[in-house]
Amino acid sequence: MISVIVPNYNHSKFLKERIDSILSQTFQDFELIILDDFSNDNSREIIESYRYLPNVSIQYNARNSGSPFKQWKKGIELAIGEYIWIAESDDVAEPNFLEIMVQKLKAGHGLAYCRSGDINEKGEKKSDFFWADGLDEKRWKSDFENAGVEEIKNFLVYRNTIPNASACVFKKKYAPLDCRFDKMRYCGDWLFWIKLLENTTLGYISEELSSFRHHEGSTRNKKNERQELKKKLEIISIVESTRKKFKLGIPQDQEFEKYDWVVSGFYRQLIIPNQIKHKLIFYFNRHFPNLYPSYRKLTLR
Repeated sequence: MISVIVPNYNHSKFLKERIDSILSQTFQDFELIILDDFSNDNSREIIESYRYLPNVSIQYNARNSGSPFKQWKKGIELAIGEYIWIAESDDVAEPNFLEIMVQKLKAGHGLAYCRSGDINEKGEKKSDFFWADGLDEKRWKSDFENAGVEEIKNFLVYRNTIPNASACVFKKKYAPLDCRFDKMRYCGDWLFWIKLLENTTLGYISEELSSFRHHEGSTRNKKNERQELKKKLEIISIVESTRKKFKLGIPQDQEFEKYDWVVSGFYRQLIIPNQIKHKLIFYFNRHFPNLYPSYRKLTLR
């Protein structure tokens, strides 16, 4: 019934715990697809120890793909299950994760996801932080269901309120493989969820059945200047295309604060040459004259 895809790159430190948390699920009707993206640690040794288990398939890339979302797409294309779980190789799940997610999907939803726990490198609880709470501190603390389009227009247009792929299971038939999410390096998941939900509904579970691990190699960690630039431009392209798609127009005053994390984060985290920064300010003033008014007050340093 389910295809579990584990895309791995240099996560040997967490890989056994991750795979074991999949194999110990109370719901057992699944295949396991392990995709290694040319790791240079001892991931292969760990992966090979699972090769002879039933319903396990393994593929190694001859060179690194450059984007985790290329591995997503590859795994989904290989999958034979009705449902897909992209189980990131450094995360971990509770034993009843799949059982509860499948119940939501059988109720008719195309996407089911749960609140994620926040753990450190040792697996210890790090905080109660959940990225979606930045839009509404109460909403994601209770179960809910919603039409996909409404979720996009009211929440996903402002930030990725489905912040952890490992906490999601979705119907393969809704996977938007042609939306070019795999061309992104940092925000392909956000675009993927938006395009998927254009055609279905979602069910949310407030119980922390999956944990997102923060560690030194995490893609959410601080990036160099060019990487931060690329990430921010991916964010803006998603916001821009989504507002245009749903004819949301220029945001009203009360909406500005919902995008403040983009504006403040851009200049707090990004230190780039003035020549590039000048181009960015021009870009924002041209395409987002009202969406990002605070940019007009900035001076080059």
